[in-house]
Amino acid sequence: MAKPTKKKTKNEYRKSMILCFVLAGIFLAVAGIWIAIHWNYMILGKTTQLNTEIMMGNAPQKGDYATLNVKLVLGNYAETKHRINGIIPIGTDQHYAIVLFDEDALYVISATVKNKSDIDRLEKMVDASWALLTGESEQWPDDTVELTGKITTMDSQILGFYKQQLSQAGVTTEYFKQIYELTLDATESRLSKFLYLGFFLLLAFFCILGAFGSRKQMKNVEDIQAIARENAADPSLNPFLNGASATANPYAASMNAPDSTNPYAAGSQAETPNPYTAGTNPYGAAGTEAPANPYANTGAAPYGTDTQVQDPQAQGASFPGASSSEDDTTVLVAPDSATSDSYNSDSYTRS
Repeated sequence: MAKPTKKKTKNEYRKSMILCFVLAGIFLAVAGIWIAIHWNYMILGKTTQLNTEIMMGNAPQKGDYATLNVKLVLGNYAETKHRINGIIPIGTDQHYAIVLFDEDALYVISATVKNKSDIDRLEKMVDASWALLTGESEQWPDDTVELTGKITTMDSQILGFYKQQLSQAGVTTEYFKQIYELTLDATESRLSKFLYLGFFLLLAFFCILGAFGSRKQMKNVEDIQAIARENAADPSLNPFLNGASATANPYAASMNAPDSTNPYAAGSQAETPNPYTAGTNPYGAAGTEAPANPYANTGAAPYGTDTQVQDPQAQGASFPGASSSEDDTTVLVAPDSATSDSYNSDSYTRS
């Protein structure tokens, strides 16, 4: 059984419109703040040159957007697989230990990448980097990979893998001046910033559409209510407001205004005569103006008491099969086929 659909009221549409406008304002504000925070990187493309900062003795700063020219790679120490609800994979990040240097010392920092091309190039640099660092070769790796991203802290689990792999490889502060517990997250590109901005703007756009949709529905409700008020102000437009004066009701109860379309309207003024009224009923009581009943007068009935009718049995005649005894009773016995039930429930097969 279908359930009735509840229609929203004007106030409910107004509340929905206000809520949508408020949400749209919030998303637009978030988008504005997002642009302000990431303006230099997202819009202007400005980054800190990390190699230069290290050469100048400046340590990497958390939150800075930086560009790093990778020349030496110690290797891949961990990977992070991203999944939606723990089921649907949406990408994998690879974590590498990168060597920085100035004129007098070596430094180690982590880099997080997901671009397949960058990963392949970093892998090819590992052997040549170790050969140079251990003195087995004086040949620098042939390739240099440029990474751009945001300097962030590492997840505690990733940080544990980072320290473990460096310790096993003998990379300690005995040989390296500083081991930074930071990572250059190259997965946060300028494109990703624009995608986030577009997401906020899209949410604001849909909220604005919802607000205007609610406003339109609210106007429709106002128009319907206005029409209803006009109808209520004019009783002639509503046949149920005044039954005595509503001409649209053919069966309105009124002796002064009988409807000629009702053949059975009560009243002597009805245009169509009722053939069954007392004055015209052919089967009315005896003595009426039109006694059309041939049996109304008992004197005319052939079987009336005044008519001499001979009874054939009274004259001694008898019908075939009749008995002369007064106590005999004739009973009609139907054959078995006439009284038996021909319906057999067992033979009924439902299709």
